[in-house]
Amino acid sequence: MAQLIELIREGSQSVRQLIRYRLETAMKFFWFAACTIAFFVAVACEVDASATEQAAIEAQFQAGLSATRSGDYNTAIAIYQGILAEDPNLTRVRLELALAYFLSEQWRRSRSEFFKVLSGDIPEPVRQRVLVFIAEIDARRGFELNFQFGLKRLGSTRNYDTDEIDLDFFGFTVPATLNRPSDSTYGVGYSISALWRKGLNGYSTADRRAVIGFGEVFSFGDLSDEKAFRDITIGLRGGARFVFPQTTLVVSPVISTRYIADEHFEDRLGLEAGFETRNLNAFSLFGSISGFKLENKIDDTFSGSSLNARFGARRSFGGKSTIGTAVFAESQSTDRDIDTYRLVGLEAFGSFDLGAGLVIEPQVYIAKKSFSESNPLFVGDPDENQYGARIRIEKRDIIIGNGVIPFFEANYKRVNSGIAAFSYDETIVEIGLTNTF
Repeated sequence: MAQLIELIREGSQSVRQLIRYRLETAMKFFWFAACTIAFFVAVACEVDASATEQAAIEAQFQAGLSATRSGDYNTAIAIYQGILAEDPNLTRVRLELALAYFLSEQWRRSRSEFFKVLSGDIPEPVRQRVLVFIAEIDARRGFELNFQFGLKRLGSTRNYDTDEIDLDFFGFTVPATLNRPSDSTYGVGYSISALWRKGLNGYSTADRRAVIGFGEVFSFGDLSDEKAFRDITIGLRGGARFVFPQTTLVVSPVISTRYIADEHFEDRLGLEAGFETRNLNAFSLFGSISGFKLENKIDDTFSGSSLNARFGARRSFGGKSTIGTAVFAESQSTDRDIDTYRLVGLEAFGSFDLGAGLVIEPQVYIAKKSFSESNPLFVGDPDENQYGARIRIEKRDIIIGNGVIPFFEANYKRVNSGIAAFSYDETIVEIGLTNTF
């Protein structure tokens, strides 16, 4: 009997162990099954959400295409900008945006978007067609208006290292303090241009070259209620644009006049020339050179001449951004040796579509400015080392009124002079609106 009871106990323990094992196994299986089901449900939901999102984008895209076909280019541009705000990598959408800008005759923005598309994942025939569109933009006809207005600080924007300076009086060094104006206010910085173009068919060829005559009225500067802070330049530019399949040349006489505090300050008369060549690999070489005769209306000793040049290269990448670099130089000669100088520098710049409608355009540069002679009153070498940075941010998916978008721009400049009193920092911030179509 005792043995039987012991066997029953052992059997009972074995059964309990077996039941416990089976229960643990069942729980593990249930947990595994639950996790597996949850995983596949999550994947199914994600796929479903992704499919829903793709369907929504496709519906927006088709609405944009419909607006383009019906000639409602402003609506199409707004739709494409909205899609790219969510995903700036959609080269097909950017291509349609470039085309909508083209059809609405917003040449500057169309050209920029087409150049970005060149570096996207597009077939070779489309790439060839994009180059044709860029050439067509450079050979454009008709009227174009561009403008920008922004709130900024005017007047005293430089923070000098010191106002103390040493003066040389007959070999004796005498310390002095410069009395610099410190007044400032807030006003409006602006730029505006109206451009007309007409084909010169008598100088064009059917297959290789288009010659376009153009004329432009432009103005830029600062506006303020206070006369002392007003600075306005008005000018005329006209000439010819020679457009080849992958190269564009421009020659243009220019005349301008500048008013400071409502007083006639300076007239300029000169000639500008520029070129750009591009290829299928989204690479571009560009350059410009200009020369001006300066006539100062306040003090004739500041009259003279200036020469400016800039040469560089740029490339788009990823179908959405552009980077570039350039060397630049400036030479000015006046009757005053202390206002005669040479400046050379190097810059890097770019344009990056970050999504959410934000396009950021940064620029950095370094330069050296060498004066012909120093003011005999100043002790020290006036030559300067300069460096600076600029960043511009546009919110392109916010379109206000009849086709304007907001922008933010900040410029920083540092000048290190051999004379400490002429070393300074300068920061200028501007917030405003610019036209997008």
